Formats: sequence, C-alpha cells, structure tokens
Amino acid sequence: MVTFGGLLVSGHFEERVKRFLCRVNVNGSTKIAFLPHTGRLQDILVRGARVTLRKVPHRTKVEYDILAVYQGDTPIIVDSRLPNVIVAEAIAEGRLPEFAGYRSIKKEVRVGTSRLDFMLEDEKPCYLEVKGCTLAINSIALYPDAPTLRGAEHLRLLTALRKRQQRAAVFFLAMRPDVRSFKVNEELDPEFARELSRAKSAGVEVYAYSSVLEGDTARIGHRLIC
Repeated sequence: MVTFGGLLVSGHFEERVKRFLCRVNVNGSTKIAFLPHTGRLQDILVRGARVTLRKVPHRTKVEYDILAVYQGDTPIIVDSRLPNVIVAEAIAEGRLPEFAGYRSIKKEVRVGTSRLDFMLEDEKPCYLEVKGCTLAINSIALYPDAPTLRGAEHLRLLTALRKRQQRAAVFFLAMRPDVRSFKVNEELDPEFARELSRAKSAGVEVYAYSSVLEGDTARIGHRLIC
C-alpha cells in the first residue's frame, strides 16, 4: 500500500499545454501541474474532469503533480511512476501469491545492454517487467495506448531469459478499479502483440491486476482475466 501523507487536493482539468505540463483549476485559481505520463490519455484528459493532485513541498512554479483523473466516479491513476511502486509494495507485503517467498527485490536490473524493472531474489530469481495501463473499454484493460518499441524490446528480453531457463514475467497493472479482464491492444500495436504471444509460448508468465486509489493511499486490486 502506497501512502501519500495527506498531501492530496482536488481540482479540475483545464488543458494540456505541453507533454508534461497541464493547467488545472484549484479552488477557482488556475495552476500549472506536472503530468508524469508520456501517453496521449485523450479519453481521460477531458476539460472539466475532476483530478486528484499531489502537492509537492518546496516547489513553487509547478506546485502539484497530477496523480489521478476521474471518469465519472472512477479514479484513474496517471502518475506513471506509481505502477512499479505499487507492485513492489504488494510483493513485499505478500499480496501477490504469484511471487510469494522472494527475499528481496532489486530494481532497475541491467540485463545485457537493457534494463528490466525488477529481479526478485531467491534460489531461482525471477525477472519482472511492469507495465501500467490506463486505457479501458467495456471493463477490459488494454495495453498499450500508443505503439511502444521499448515495450516490445522488453518482451524479447524476457523471452531470451526464459529460453535460458530463467523465470521471467510481465505484469500489467491497470491503473483503475473498474476492469475485469486484460487484453493486448493488438489493433494499435501488432508488433507488441506478436512479441507477447512469442513470450507466452516461450514460458514467460503474464499477469494482470487492477489497482485502487482510496483516500490518500493506492494499492493493488483484484486479478484480471487475461
């Protein structure tokens, strides 16, 4: 469980002015907020949408980070730094039975000339890559929301590790609670879909979960059908 320490405030989205900067309205005043997400988020960043902001102490020009945007009553976490944090916390707290028993977690692990998000350490380590997804249609979480060459490369790396008899897994974390299943967005990114199919055939494990934002905490949610 990730706690934000009471630094959250509500506002409303106005517009995206740059890739990482948005205008938001807080208590009737327009502020510039940092958007820690590179995706398009076209269906989420709608003028007037309610947002949850995290106030960053000692930062004056850009006082807030955008943590979540609401679709109706549903909070969608848009801080792309959080999926790894939520998954790591869930593993450490024993909330993910798929990864029970690992003694420690190494982050940003170099494999050849690339990096993977985690290596879970035990007698037989597990290499783990986490992908956060915000897009959903009809309660189905979809990844990616834009073509991702880097994502396909990560899958090729996991496949190569698995072929060397290493345990390897990819974990899709839907950054919202209102989904029941997961699908790769094959129409948008056929290359990623092909690499995921090859990875699964090689024995790379594929998991998908939802996530929940409640009050000033974020946590892992329920497992998704995939």
